[in-house]
Amino acid sequence: MILWGTAIKDFKRPDRTVVGTNDDRAFAVMNEIYRPLFLNAALMLSMDRRNAELTKYAGSVFLAVKITYINEMARRLSDGLRGKRPVSRCFAPSIWRH
Repeated sequence: MILWGTAIKDFKRPDRTVVGTNDDRAFAVMNEIYRPLFLNAALMLSMDRRNAELTKYAGSVFLAVKITYINEMARRLSDGLRGKRPVSRCFAPSIWRH
């Protein structure tokens, strides 16, 4: 779920960490840097740089689609209420500006 003001919490408790490298030493260094996150059972993925970039872009696109979808659903539902806007404004307040 995406919520306003949760960047620090999301960083401390990620669902996964992707490291793009072909060098075992570099992965070991990144593993040590991110080790405190493993206390929260975060998944650490290692892959080459190109695949790591693709994974990052795919995750970002998926996140954008989720936000766009829920905002569109909220807009359509509110339009169904005879143009009355709901009090809670979903994720992006910019969709409520006309």
